[in-house]
Amino acid sequence: MGEAAAAAHQIVTMEVNAHGIGVITFLNPPVNALNMEALEQLKGKYSEAMERDDVKAIVLTGGGGKFSSGLDISLMQIIQKTGDNSFLAEICRDLNNLVEDGQKPSVAAIQGYALGGGLEFAMGCSARVATPGTKLGLPELTLGVIPGFGGTQRLPRLVGVSKAAEMLMVSKVLLAEYEAAQKKNKAFKGLGIEHMNKPCLVIPSQLTSATLR
Repeated sequence: MGEAAAAAHQIVTMEVNAHGIGVITFLNPPVNALNMEALEQLKGKYSEAMERDDVKAIVLTGGGGKFSSGLDISLMQIIQKTGDNSFLAEICRDLNNLVEDGQKPSVAAIQGYALGGGLEFAMGCSARVATPGTKLGLPELTLGVIPGFGGTQRLPRLVGVSKAAEMLMVSKVLLAEYEAAQKKNKAFKGLGIEHMNKPCLVIPSQLTSATLR
């Protein structure tokens, strides 16, 4: 594949700012769905961020005003038809381990929506921020499958068993509102969702001073 063709297929990019924050952005129009190519590129960029000495912290975000709609519908259809999601097991496991076991702080900067695998991936980050009106949810059961990207393990740890069961079993979608409303919502409190006024929030440089153990 030539350089022009490779650039055309570049779904995931990373820019490192003067504070040592690596901003990883994935853009897969129209809804930033996670297909196999996107997952592989996310794994590659996240690995690169972990290995680079000039990257002290990571911000993960989606382009085009959206975070991610989750797993690509074509992959969901394969799982529905065959009942087998083993073809995703290795890449999902590797990506989950990279995010959760990484020694650098990570923040998911969410706008638009983070659904299914998109929210599951965000839950693996150290912290999450969202713009008002952002939709968050795990709607997999409406498609006849269960969350397979770590959501069934992460969600109860973050929001408690009762709230997690409600979100999972009825595929409830939460709407990110202003801070005052969030304080009344146990799910937002557990998820650690913080309000940000604008997309592409500039994460304070203090993030670069700590690593996770």
